[in-house]
Amino acid sequence: MDTEGAVIVPSLFDGLPRQQQPSLQFPAGIRARLTSHAMIRLFALTVSLLAGGTGQTQSFVEEVHLRGTVENVVMFTEFSGKVIPVDFDPRFVLTIRIASGDPEGRFSAGAVVAFAIHSPALLFGAKESKGRTYEFSVHRKVKRGKTTYFGLKAEEVQTAPAASAPGTG
Repeated sequence: MDTEGAVIVPSLFDGLPRQQQPSLQFPAGIRARLTSHAMIRLFALTVSLLAGGTGQTQSFVEEVHLRGTVENVVMFTEFSGKVIPVDFDPRFVLTIRIASGDPEGRFSAGAVVAFAIHSPALLFGAKESKGRTYEFSVHRKVKRGKTTYFGLKAEEVQTAPAASAPGTG
């Protein structure tokens, strides 16, 4: 490689003897003017790129399925307690008692969970939901160690009609 007329960029290794210093060489036509601050930033960027994703949490989205009975639906402003937001514009709080939860145990059977929702009418339709059992699904997103929930859906559990006794009806 022809290095005649090359510009040697100052580096973090300036304190080392000349023979031990790595150098970046640019063709003479390129004016390279990097400050030590820029070199430090370049070094930090290189280290972070070389480190890749090691030791960092990965981002993922999963769907969680629950079965539960609706205990109450109240206006958000009338509720006090801990809620899990599942909508970008929550106006109501839906409390459910979990009958069966997800395998990882984030929602355990018997627990009462409060979801901040936008509208009970959008979630349940025109039906009265209090006291009814539903299969719920919600998406759980983990990004940079922070967990959020979104996309709550509900499907009413259909109960089988009571069997009539033989000889009746």
